[in-house]
This record gives sequence, structure tokens and C-alpha cells, in this order.
Amino acid sequence: MVRFREQQQFRQPWLWIVFAAVSLPLVALLAFSIVQQVVLGEPVGNQPVSDFELIGIFAGVLLLHTLIISLFWIARLDVAVTQTDVTVRFRPFHLTPVRIPLRDIVDARARHYSALGEYG
Repeated sequence: MVRFREQQQFRQPWLWIVFAAVSLPLVALLAFSIVQQVVLGEPVGNQPVSDFELIGIFAGVLLLHTLIISLFWIARLDVAVTQTDVTVRFRPFHLTPVRIPLRDIVDARARHYSALGEYG
């Protein structure tokens, strides 16, 4: 029987604002460069890369940003306390839950903390 269950996810608005503030200008700049060089035929910069390389860079950046943002979106910490153990799983990194028997826990207490203030 589960006595306590909690799920935590990365749903803080400030985090998604930071992602947007970093991702959108970079993707927009690369998209502008593709339009400028590939569509309009005007090289970008003093030493422009080839059209193929520019499209490859754009695809790589877009893929990397999508993967990182997706990872933060699906990441989830699951904690459950039963009569015998504490189960912790941080998806997608833990394929199986980590079980800690209650008899191995020496001390536990509830407290409020500031993640940024205490851990940086």
C-alpha cells in the first residue's frame, strides 16, 4: 500500500522562457541565413559555408534543440513511499525504480528549501 506518492516535472514557466530566449533567436538567425544564401543566392559572412553545410548546420541545431527540449519535457521524478521502502525513479534515466528499504534510512524530516539558494 502506497503511503505517499509525488511526481515532479520541469514545468516552471521561467525555464521555458529561457529555452525560448535561447532557441528562437538562434533558429531565426539560421533560417534567415538559409533564405539569404540558398534562396536569394547572396553569401552570408566573409567566409561563407556551402549551401549544403548551412542546411546541415540548421538541421543539426534544430535537432539538438528539439532533443534537449523534449528531454526536459518528458523528464519526471517519481517518488513513492510504502510500508517497506522508498522508491525513486528519474525518467528517462532510470529504467527501473531505485528501491531503498525503510530499515536503511536513519533520519528523515520534512522541510522547505530553496533549490537555487542552497544548490545554485
